[in-house]
Amino acid sequence: MGSADSLRYRAKTWMTGGDMDDAKKLWVLWNEREINRLMLQFGRSLDTQDWPRYEACFLSEFDLDFRDLTGAAPTRVLASLWVEFARVVLKPLKAHHQYSNHAITFHGDSEASSVQYHVSHHFKPTARGASTNYQYGWYENEFRRTADGWRISRLCHKFQWVDGNDSLLAITDPEAVAIAARVFGGSDAPKQ
Repeated sequence: MGSADSLRYRAKTWMTGGDMDDAKKLWVLWNEREINRLMLQFGRSLDTQDWPRYEACFLSEFDLDFRDLTGAAPTRVLASLWVEFARVVLKPLKAHHQYSNHAITFHGDSEASSVQYHVSHHFKPTARGASTNYQYGWYENEFRRTADGWRISRLCHKFQWVDGNDSLLAITDPEAVAIAARVFGGSDAPKQ
């Protein structure tokens, strides 16, 4: 059994095995709650444009995969740059993010992965088409425990479809174009 297979087996055994005592059950419930709260903070911070709170959701540097939405290859990015990108792109919009069906798997004490389904509602008054845009899909994220709690170590947006005006999120503002090039521009080094 390879190391990845061994880790998955140990995680599955630890999470579902008969040897899960009350202390482990409590640990799982508490840590699931903390990761769920982190993802709610992630969405609420986008909705309220609370950028320091949004940045606090991530490790200072993390893996980013928005390939399904942008077509760009997965990359590694500094949280501060990602937050600046979100700030510029979402600045003219009102947003409402909803998350459900949280499924969290722990890989030992300090790593976890999860799937959360989402619907992202966007609104922007426009004279060209509908003023709304809805995105449907899910996140396949990874988390790492730090001294300050759980943080997102990999943000992976699995986009399924859009309903409404897709051009509301078009990146045409020169500032947004420049930041998008820095985020999704193509090297394995963390984008700064």
